[in-house]
Formats: sequence, C-alpha cells, structure tokens
Amino acid sequence: MLYLNPPALVLDPLNVCVYPDHENAQTWYYLPMYPRVSRSAEGKPLLALTKYTSNTDNFALLNFDVNLGLSKEELKACSKRLKERLKDMGRELKGEPELLPMAAKRGSVELTVLGRKSAGDKLVRSISQAASPALYNDNRAVFSVLLDPAGSEIVEATLTKPGALSAVAVMYSLEIDALRPAYKVSARASWNTVHTYLKEAFKHDGFFSGADISKVVDRMKDEKVITVQVDNMLSDEEQGTAIQAMMGQLRAMVFEQFFKPAPVPEPSGPPSFLSELGQLATKQMAFAATGGLSLLGKFSWTREDRTELLNRSLEIDLSERAVVPMKLYPQAFLCRKSMAASPTSSPSASLPWTSTSCSARILPRWWWTSITAARSSRASSARARNRRRSK
Repeated sequence: MLYLNPPALVLDPLNVCVYPDHENAQTWYYLPMYPRVSRSAEGKPLLALTKYTSNTDNFALLNFDVNLGLSKEELKACSKRLKERLKDMGRELKGEPELLPMAAKRGSVELTVLGRKSAGDKLVRSISQAASPALYNDNRAVFSVLLDPAGSEIVEATLTKPGALSAVAVMYSLEIDALRPAYKVSARASWNTVHTYLKEAFKHDGFFSGADISKVVDRMKDEKVITVQVDNMLSDEEQGTAIQAMMGQLRAMVFEQFFKPAPVPEPSGPPSFLSELGQLATKQMAFAATGGLSLLGKFSWTREDRTELLNRSLEIDLSERAVVPMKLYPQAFLCRKSMAASPTSSPSASLPWTSTSCSARILPRWWWTSITAARSSRASSARARNRRRSK
C-alpha cells in the first residue's frame, strides 16, 4: 500500500511524483503532476476541433481525451531518475524499481473552457464530460465541447500559437487510500510515585468504585505524575484518540497492580424500579469512564507484596498505523505541452504541433468568413434572378 513516509519524491524534469510502498522497498507508486492528451496507436493526439457550417447554423465541436498515464519509455526514464535520486540520498535500490500507478478510490474531473465550467452563452454552447475519470490504470477522461464560431476561433488560437494563454483547462480530484506512519505514544512514571498518589487519594481500606479510580489515574496525567507524550505530529482529533488509547492501558495496569475486585453485599429487600434505574445509569457512566472494568463491581486494595514493583519504573509505548485518504489534484491547461509525446519539457517549451497531428482536420480561421461570404453571394444572386423573373 502507498506509504505516507519519506521519501516522497518529485522526479524532475519528468514532472512525476512517486511514493514508496509500506513493505516492499522496490515498489513505488507514481502519478504525473499534469494531465496530458491521450495518443492513438500511431502516436497522434486524440484531439479534434471540427467546424461545421450549413444554411441554418455555424458551430464547432472540440473532442479530446486526457489521461494520467505514462508510456513504456516514460516509465523507463522514471525508473532511472528514481534510482539516481535515491542514490544521492544514500538509499540505493538493489535492482530495478517496480513502478505502479496510484489507484484512486474515488475522484472527479472538471473541464473549464474560456473560463466557463458550464455552457449556455455566445462562446460555449455545451460541455459534455464524465463526472468521474476511469479510476483505474491511467484514469482516462473524455470531453466534448460545442462552440460558437467566436469561441472556436479563440480555442484554436490558444492551441496553435506558441506562448498563447490556453482557453481549456482540465482539473482532476483524486482520493487515494494511503498508510499513515505509525503514531507513537509513550507514558513514563515511577511506580512508587503512582502508589503514593493512590494512597493519598484512597486513605481507607474500604471499597472503591472503578470510576473513582479511573478519575484519579486521569488526574495523575494532568498533574504530570504520569508523563504522556505523542511523538508524531497529529491533528487534535488524532492526538485525542492516541492519548485515550494510552490512558486505557494505564488504567488497566493500575487496576491490575494495586486493586482487586471486591464483592459488595446486596441490599436487603426487593429493589424498587427507581433504584434499579439509578443503578443502571451509574453502571453505564462508570463503564464509559473505565473502559468496562467497573462492571466487575467495586474494588479494594490488593494485599499482595508490591515491594519489587515499587522499585521499578512504569514505561509504556504504543504505536499504531492507520489508513487515511490522501487527496491529489493534477491539473493542466490544454496546450502544446499537454499534447507532447513526453512530459519532460517545461510548460514554455516550443514543441512541434500542427493541424495534421490531430485526429480530424482543423479548418483555417478564414473558413467562417469565406463560407458566410459565399452564402451571402449565393443569396444575393438568387434574389437578383427572382427579380428578373418577376419583371
């Protein structure tokens, strides 16, 4: 499983991030930092901007396919670069690394065209897209955009002009299960100091409730008689959970070392309904406070010799790993870089891209004007012929 423990690396200039596996040092999980346009078996970008014209309407259809995958050549380059980075860090791999794609548990993909996420104006008529990418292998996603002539001109210009600000952006949101490094909680104290504190709290030899003993143990933590430390940086909620787990261990050890269950005489006469209800509520409260130990009833001091124990220290170390969701947001503008055969180039690199590399022919900019002019000319000629016939 993907492990959120260093080293997590960005392989420059490949623009690919990698995370280690929690068990196998040879296994690494990768994810490109930028989506790119998918390519056909012949290596052509799967992108088409097709313009349509008729006697009634003009429009353009932009279809394209993006993914977060790597080719075989890119995987080899990533393996080589990963070994170099690890060697520089003094963690040289034995053999070739195994690179696997990050498996998203859930995710979404969003398209923005000319600053619009939804359609319905003079530039963008409609946007058709899947709510979620494939969520396996290279997380492919397919888009289709219906554009007005003016919107088509702007989109075409940004896709073909070097250095033009792109009008089309793709944004992924992926949630991936990852194994968080174990948090470490430690408790330290002197058994003699703990025993002295308990003797001050329970001076007589009677019976004590489990809830009262648990409260005294909690008070020892608050007053630093027992020192509890959380090593790793955790959220407030996670810290609270870790400390509660440690306090449960401390209470159990205190009960085991200094107290024993004590039978309490049953009251004479049948209990009333209200008394039974009160006893049930008291047991429920005590159960919550002591983690269940109080259901054994009352406790009294143990009579066993604890001299050897009082000369030792109390030391507890807890460690726990947990699976947590990790969210990643690969995103990029649809431009020459995203249509390049390799992600190794920088966003400003000048890459060869012409209309012939698309899966459909892109009509030149003068198409709309010439078609409209020709249509107007034909209409004028028809009107002239009609006038001559009417005369």
